[in-house]
Amino acid sequence: IQSLWHLKSFRDKFNSWETHRHPPNFQPGNCVHCALKVIFTQYQFSDTALIPPTALRDALHRLFARDCRFQKGDLDDAAECLEAVLECLHDVVGGGAQEANCIPHRTFGVPVVKMVTCKGCGTMSKPIEECRFIEYTYVTPLRHNHIRYPRMTFEQLLQAVSREFKGCPKEKEEEACKGCKNPVIRHLKSIPEIFALGLVWETPNPSLEEVEEMLRLVQPRINLNAVFGIPDTEQPTPMQLRGMICYYGKHYDVYFYHEQRKEWLVFDDATVKSIGRTWEHVVARCKLGHFHPSVLFYERVPGSFVPAAYGTLPVLRRVPSSAPSPQPARAPSPATDVIKPPAAAPPSRGPVRIPIRTGPPPPLAAPQPSRALPAQAGGQARAPAAQQQLYVLPGGARPLPGQLPPNFIAVPIGQPMPGVQFVPPAGYRLDAAAATAEP
Repeated sequence: IQSLWHLKSFRDKFNSWETHRHPPNFQPGNCVHCALKVIFTQYQFSDTALIPPTALRDALHRLFARDCRFQKGDLDDAAECLEAVLECLHDVVGGGAQEANCIPHRTFGVPVVKMVTCKGCGTMSKPIEECRFIEYTYVTPLRHNHIRYPRMTFEQLLQAVSREFKGCPKEKEEEACKGCKNPVIRHLKSIPEIFALGLVWETPNPSLEEVEEMLRLVQPRINLNAVFGIPDTEQPTPMQLRGMICYYGKHYDVYFYHEQRKEWLVFDDATVKSIGRTWEHVVARCKLGHFHPSVLFYERVPGSFVPAAYGTLPVLRRVPSSAPSPQPARAPSPATDVIKPPAAAPPSRGPVRIPIRTGPPPPLAAPQPSRALPAQAGGQARAPAAQQQLYVLPGGARPLPGQLPPNFIAVPIGQPMPGVQFVPPAGYRLDAAAATAEP
């Protein structure tokens, strides 16, 4: 419950989620949605120091009585309980037909498409789609790969451990290539707002050395495009570590970073304590209590890139040589732009003009307004080759599969930022009527 409450993207959507349905022959007290809504309302408005989770415990007890799971007085796996709660919330919106309106799928859902291409004959398998709320990985292979390849990042380790291999995908076994080991390619269909990573340990009581090594592997920020394949873009998809569930000796603790207080808190049943401001304080606390991480919660960074499948991108259109000089830069459009707006009011000295570079000059020196701006907004990019389309990215450009005409360069600029204008390079004009990249 603490995990769901402290993940803002879930909490905000759940608090505004008003419609759900009860199945036929419904018995009062069996609805997880109603139970969680009662607890969240108490969290928000009650003056009581301790909010009992009785309503949700009772609902899970009744719903899973036949399976003998989540019974009062028993200890069950926290990750499995989280999945059960999310599945129950999904059920009350009508199942798969209503998935687009389902809060658990919109926040926690990790929709993955798997495909195999045979190295021998080039046969491609049919895409297999699956969606899960928690992505699981094994701790021991993570640690072993880190020892063997110490320069690998946390994202690279996750990708390596999740790698699968299969044979030739031809349906007739006698026609299939023999002895082929083909990697299974995984693509994300959409970017979740919350990425829950379940850590599977070989033993419920790992050593302190193993716990510390795993905690030091965890990165405070990861990019999902380094873990999965994300079609149509090479843009980063940053996810920030918000908290985790830890376990030791038939007991769970929850650790979450409090944005307002700028410090880590530990929730231990009825006790809430401040740990410290840094991840090192969390590591020290876990070592002291022998707690090892069970579920990590990453949340999408506000204002971060959303792939083209979710909307349109503004583009730079090359102006023919016979055309008049480029038009002045427009202000970013609310319909097509995706930059995090600043918290503070814009400076009164006029708009900040940020060039969009497409040639090989040195990196753009960031302007120095009286408020924060994204680092290298529209940074250096390589000169486009003939018949090649590029996304202009901070720090460089990558080829884009031919989805735009040769005279187009896609520039994901962002939501309107008061006081900021983007200046196209010579020979280009900024075009609001952008092409839509199909998923």
